[in-house]
Amino acid sequence: MIVVLALLPTVVRPQELRSAKEYFDRAAANFQNAKLTEALGDINKAIQKAPRVAQMYGLRGSIYFAQQDFDAALQDFTKTIELGPRIQGIEVVYTNRAVIRLFRGDYATALTDVEKAISINPNYVNALNVRGNLRQLAEDFNGAIEDFDKAISINPSYADPYDGRANIRSYRGDLAGALADYDKAIALNSADVPAYVGRALIHFQKGELSAALSDSERVLQLDPTHWEALFDRGVIKILLGQPDNGVRDIKMAAEKDPSIFSRPKQKSFITPGESLDAFIVANPRNARAYEARGVVRLIWNKRGEAKNDLDKAAELDSALKPEIERVSKTIGREGL
Repeated sequence: MIVVLALLPTVVRPQELRSAKEYFDRAAANFQNAKLTEALGDINKAIQKAPRVAQMYGLRGSIYFAQQDFDAALQDFTKTIELGPRIQGIEVVYTNRAVIRLFRGDYATALTDVEKAISINPNYVNALNVRGNLRQLAEDFNGAIEDFDKAISINPSYADPYDGRANIRSYRGDLAGALADYDKAIALNSADVPAYVGRALIHFQKGELSAALSDSERVLQLDPTHWEALFDRGVIKILLGQPDNGVRDIKMAAEKDPSIFSRPKQKSFITPGESLDAFIVANPRNARAYEARGVVRLIWNKRGEAKNDLDKAAELDSALKPEIERVSKTIGREGL
C-alpha cells in the first residue's frame, strides 16, 4: 500500500511540514523499491516531525506489514484510522487491518473491517477478495463466489480471486472449473504459490501424477519451507515408484510440521490426508496408493492402520513386498 500525503494539520510549522513531506516521499519511494530498512528510517523521521498526520502511520504500517511485524503494523493501521477516518484511501487501511486479523484467526473483527472498507469503496477489489476468503471460512460459499466474481469482473488481471473461486469449485467437485481458475491465476502471477498448491491437488485427484509432481516442485522452488507441498511430493513420488525419495520427503515434512497429519477438517479446504484417502477411493486397486498411505501412517505412528495398508499393497502387487519390508524397517529404525 502506498498512501498519499494529503491534508496536513495546521499545528505543524511550514518548515517542519516540508521536511516531513520530504522524508515521507523518500520513504514511499524506498518502500516501492523494497528497501524496507531505509523506508522505515525515513518514515520514523517524518513521524517525529509530523506526529498527527494519519498517512504517515498508514505508510509505516505497510512497511511493518512487509517486514512481517504484524503487531506494529496493526497498531499503525489503527492509529491511521483514529487520526484520519475520512482520508482518501482509508478503505485500504481497513482492508490491511482486516488481513492481519484474518491471519490471526480473528474473523469477526476482520469482517467488520472489510465490510467498512467495502462501504467506503464498493469496487475495491482487495476488500472484495478478503471478504470472499472470510465468507469461504464461514462456509458461506455462495457469498464468497459472489465476491470473487465481482472482484474478477472489476479487475480480471488480479490473480487472487481466481484462487479463492478455484478452491470452492474444487471442493464442490467442479474440477474443470477449478483447474481453469488456477491456470488463469498462474498465467497472471507465475509465483502464485496457492494456485500451484491447488492445481497440484486437482492433478492428483485426476490421477495426473507427473503434472501434480511438477506443480509441487514449483511450490518448493518458490517456498522451500512449504511443508505441505513437501508432504505431497513425497506421496506422489511413492505413487510413481520412488519410495525412498518419497519417504524422505514425508519424514522431513512431519519433522518440520507435525500438525500436517492431524489438521482439523474444514469445509472447502482438503487436507493432504484427505486427498490421499480420496485417491484410494477412486483407485481401489492401486497398490502404490496403499503403500503411500501405509508409509504416512507408519511415520505418524499409527502402526495398526499402517500394517493394514501395507499388507493390502502387498496383496495387490506381490512384487512390492520386499520394497515395503525394506522401507518399513528403514522408518522403524530411523524413527522421527
